[in-house]
Amino acid sequence: MSACYCTGPRPGHVLCPCRERAENDREDKVRNLVEATLGILSHYDKAARDGQMSVEDAKKTAAATIGSMRYDKTEYFWIHDLKDATMIMHPIKPELIGKPLDELQDKGGKKFFHEMNLVVKASGAGFVDYLWPKPGSDAGVPKISFVQGFEPWGWVVGSGIYIDDVDARFRSDAVKLLLWGLGISGFIAISLLLLSGNIIKTLGGDPAAGAAASARRSCRCTVHHEVPAEQHRPGGDRSA
Repeated sequence: MSACYCTGPRPGHVLCPCRERAENDREDKVRNLVEATLGILSHYDKAARDGQMSVEDAKKTAAATIGSMRYDKTEYFWIHDLKDATMIMHPIKPELIGKPLDELQDKGGKKFFHEMNLVVKASGAGFVDYLWPKPGSDAGVPKISFVQGFEPWGWVVGSGIYIDDVDARFRSDAVKLLLWGLGISGFIAISLLLLSGNIIKTLGGDPAAGAAASARRSCRCTVHHEVPAEQHRPGGDRSA
């Protein structure tokens, strides 16, 4: 579990920054991985320019290589073109390959492939959020993807994260953090109890018990030395 050091007067103040950090960490990871795939495309582009293979073979080999790559067990990359978002490679939905997707809308009506291409044309790379089904499902799930263009071939490489996966990981980490905190609190409480016991022994016992014993001894001394208000004279009462 990655550490998240947060403070705040209420639990929500602690958890919200950690939730945001968890999402940012995942976004950074996706961005770095997509950027790494550009090295693969550059390698095969150079091989084609150097005459080691045809441009067509270089593109096919590069697409197949990236299509076989996975991270976090199930996460993948896709490739579409920058003109009309025609799908070039998609390992999970091969039925999309060869289709122009610039007019494709998610469940919320967003033309997200069109937006991806706008981001790449404007900035070269960036994040786009949309709804996309998980593998084996048709239900739209909130997702945010990072896309980056490869100018020599007019390609766009992308990969994304599902927001509910971030939430699930965050909840798991939050439970672990809570259990860790409870364990530390229990350890501190036991340590303080043992420490107080050792201090009492060092000082000669329980102060409250010592005070009670001193009070009892004082009472006994007072009774033992009490002087009667009137003493009887020998021979009895001789008053007239």
